[in-house]
Amino acid sequence: MPTIAFQGQLSLPRSFSFDELRACPAQVTERSMLLGGGAIAAVRVGHLVAALGIKPWSRFAVVRAEDGYAANIPLALVHDCLLVYAVGDTPLPAELGGPFRFLTRGADRCSNVKRVLAIDFSETAVDVVHHCPHAIARRAGLLVTVPGGQH
Repeated sequence: MPTIAFQGQLSLPRSFSFDELRACPAQVTERSMLLGGGAIAAVRVGHLVAALGIKPWSRFAVVRAEDGYAANIPLALVHDCLLVYAVGDTPLPAELGGPFRFLTRGADRCSNVKRVLAIDFSETAVDVVHHCPHAIARRAGLLVTVPGGQH
Protein backbone atom coordinates (compact mmCIF):
# COMPACT_ATOMS: atom_id res chain seq x y z
CA MET A 1 0.00 0.00 0.00
CA PRO A 2 1.45 3.43 -0.94
CA THR A 3 2.47 5.92 1.71
CA ILE A 4 3.41 9.59 1.74
CA ALA A 5 6.42 10.70 3.80
CA PHE A 6 6.56 13.88 5.86
CA GLN A 7 10.25 14.52 6.50
CA GLY A 8 12.99 17.10 6.91
CA GLN A 9 12.85 19.75 9.62
CA LEU A 10 10.27 17.98 11.79
CA SER A 11 10.50 16.71 15.35
CA LEU A 12 8.62 13.52 14.43
CA PRO A 13 9.00 12.67 10.72
CA ARG A 14 6.68 9.89 9.58
CA SER A 15 4.72 8.39 6.72
CA PHE A 16 0.95 8.03 6.30
CA SER A 17 -1.01 5.36 4.43
CA PHE A 18 -4.45 5.68 2.83
CA ASP A 19 -6.09 4.13 5.93
CA GLU A 20 -4.21 6.44 8.32
CA LEU A 21 -5.24 9.52 6.32
CA ARG A 22 -8.84 8.32 6.22
CA ALA A 23 -8.78 7.97 10.03
CA CYS A 24 -7.54 11.55 10.65
CA PRO A 25 -10.06 13.88 12.30
CA ALA A 26 -9.44 16.87 9.98
CA GLN A 27 -11.32 15.47 6.98
CA VAL A 28 -12.38 17.70 4.10
CA THR A 29 -14.95 16.58 1.56
CA GLU A 30 -15.79 18.85 -1.33
CA ARG A 31 -16.21 18.79 -5.08
CA SER A 32 -13.07 19.58 -7.06
CA MET A 33 -13.06 20.69 -10.68
CA LEU A 34 -9.34 19.83 -10.78
CA LEU A 35 -10.29 16.24 -10.10
CA GLY A 36 -13.12 15.81 -12.58
CA GLY A 37 -15.83 17.49 -10.49
CA GLY A 38 -16.17 14.50 -8.16
CA ALA A 39 -16.37 14.53 -4.39
CA ILE A 40 -12.86 14.27 -2.98
CA ALA A 41 -11.67 13.09 0.40
CA ALA A 42 -8.72 15.02 1.78
CA VAL A 43 -6.95 16.01 4.99
CA ARG A 44 -5.72 19.49 5.83
CA VAL A 45 -1.93 19.42 5.69
CA GLY A 46 -1.82 21.81 8.66
CA HIS A 47 -3.50 19.19 10.84
CA LEU A 48 -0.98 16.52 9.86
CA VAL A 49 2.12 18.65 10.42
CA ALA A 50 0.85 20.13 13.72
CA ALA A 51 1.37 16.73 15.35
CA LEU A 52 4.81 16.32 13.73
CA GLY A 53 6.37 19.46 15.19
CA ILE A 54 7.73 21.72 12.45
CA LYS A 55 11.08 23.13 13.55
CA PRO A 56 10.86 26.93 14.10
CA TRP A 57 13.43 27.69 11.41
CA SER A 58 11.59 25.76 8.71
CA ARG A 59 10.17 28.13 6.08
CA PHE A 60 9.22 25.90 3.13
CA ALA A 61 7.52 22.64 2.30
CA VAL A 62 9.01 20.99 -0.77
CA VAL A 63 6.34 18.76 -2.29
CA ARG A 64 8.00 15.97 -4.29
CA ALA A 65 6.30 13.87 -6.94
CA GLU A 66 7.28 10.42 -8.17
CA ASP A 67 8.31 11.80 -11.60
CA GLY A 68 10.91 14.15 -10.06
CA TYR A 69 8.70 17.25 -10.14
CA ALA A 70 8.85 19.39 -7.00
CA ALA A 71 7.21 22.59 -5.80
CA ASN A 72 8.35 24.96 -3.04
CA ILE A 73 5.41 26.03 -0.89
CA PRO A 74 5.97 28.82 1.66
CA LEU A 75 5.14 27.52 5.14
CA ALA A 76 2.58 30.31 5.58
CA LEU A 77 0.44 28.66 2.86
CA VAL A 78 0.93 25.02 3.85
CA HIS A 79 -1.57 24.91 6.70
CA ASP A 80 -4.57 25.51 4.41
CA CYS A 81 -3.42 23.07 1.72
CA LEU A 82 -5.16 19.75 1.19
CA LEU A 83 -3.73 16.29 0.75
CA VAL A 84 -6.24 14.43 -1.43
CA TYR A 85 -6.25 10.66 -1.04
CA ALA A 86 -9.64 9.55 -2.40
CA VAL A 87 -12.49 10.27 -4.76
CA GLY A 88 -15.60 9.22 -2.90
CA ASP A 89 -14.62 6.12 -0.94
CA THR A 90 -12.02 4.81 -3.39
CA PRO A 91 -8.30 5.62 -3.38
CA LEU A 92 -7.34 8.49 -5.70
CA PRO A 93 -6.52 6.88 -9.09
CA ALA A 94 -3.29 7.63 -10.94
CA GLU A 95 -5.13 9.38 -13.78
CA LEU A 96 -6.30 12.01 -11.25
CA GLY A 97 -2.86 12.35 -9.66
CA GLY A 98 -3.06 9.55 -7.11
CA PRO A 99 -2.31 7.92 -4.87
CA PHE A 100 -1.81 11.33 -3.18
CA ARG A 101 -2.30 14.82 -4.61
CA PHE A 102 -1.33 18.11 -2.98
CA LEU A 103 -3.78 20.99 -3.56
CA THR A 104 -2.84 24.54 -2.63
CA ARG A 105 -4.99 27.49 -1.74
CA GLY A 106 -3.57 30.85 -2.74
CA ALA A 107 -0.70 29.60 -4.90
CA ASP A 108 -0.48 28.98 -8.62
CA ARG A 109 -1.65 25.78 -10.32
CA CYS A 110 1.92 24.50 -10.64
CA SER A 111 1.89 24.03 -6.88
CA ASN A 112 -0.93 21.48 -7.14
CA VAL A 113 1.33 18.45 -7.25
CA LYS A 114 0.21 15.05 -8.56
CA ARG A 115 1.51 11.65 -7.44
CA VAL A 116 3.17 12.99 -4.29
CA LEU A 117 5.76 10.78 -2.62
CA ALA A 118 7.02 13.12 0.09
CA ILE A 119 6.77 16.55 1.66
CA ASP A 120 10.12 17.83 2.93
CA PHE A 121 10.23 20.72 5.39
CA SER A 122 13.23 22.98 4.91
CA GLU A 123 14.81 26.23 6.01
CA THR A 124 15.40 27.25 2.39
CA ALA A 125 13.62 26.76 -0.90
CA VAL A 126 15.14 24.08 -3.07
CA ASP A 127 16.21 24.62 -6.64
CA VAL A 128 13.59 22.71 -8.58
CA VAL A 129 13.02 22.10 -12.26
CA HIS A 130 9.47 23.00 -13.20
CA HIS A 131 7.90 20.79 -15.84
CA CYS A 132 4.64 22.67 -15.44
CA PRO A 133 3.76 24.41 -18.74
CA HIS A 134 2.32 27.38 -16.82
CA ALA A 135 5.61 27.92 -14.94
CA ILE A 136 7.66 27.61 -18.14
CA ALA A 137 5.43 30.14 -19.96
CA ARG A 138 5.51 32.52 -16.97
CA ARG A 139 9.33 32.43 -16.84
CA ALA A 140 9.43 33.16 -20.58
CA GLY A 141 7.15 36.19 -20.04
CA LEU A 142 4.29 34.60 -21.99
CA LEU A 143 1.92 34.13 -19.08
CA VAL A 144 1.04 36.38 -16.16
CA THR A 145 -0.29 35.14 -12.84
CA VAL A 146 -3.13 37.25 -11.50
CA PRO A 147 -4.29 37.47 -7.88
CA GLY A 148 -5.99 34.29 -6.73
CA GLY A 149 -3.50 32.05 -8.50
CA GLN A 150 -5.33 31.83 -11.83
CA HIS A 151 -3.40 31.81 -15.09
